Amino acid sequence: MDSADNGNAEREVDREIERYREASVSALDQLEWVVGYLNKINKPQIARALDRNRKQILKRVQAGDN
Repeated sequence: MDSADNGNAEREVDREIERYREASVSALDQLEWVVGYLNKINKPQIARALDRNRKQILKRVQAGDN
């Protein structure tokens, strides 16, 4: 493998990482919407549990960015 192939492979990996990061952010945004909805329909216990999980996932994702 020459350096051009290495560079292309690294760029492909970077694009894939970015795609997964964007998907995870989108999923967390959707989960935040669900939490709000559950609160509106008077399901606060479920909303709190999901929100705790969402916050833990967000912490882990942010910790991985460093």
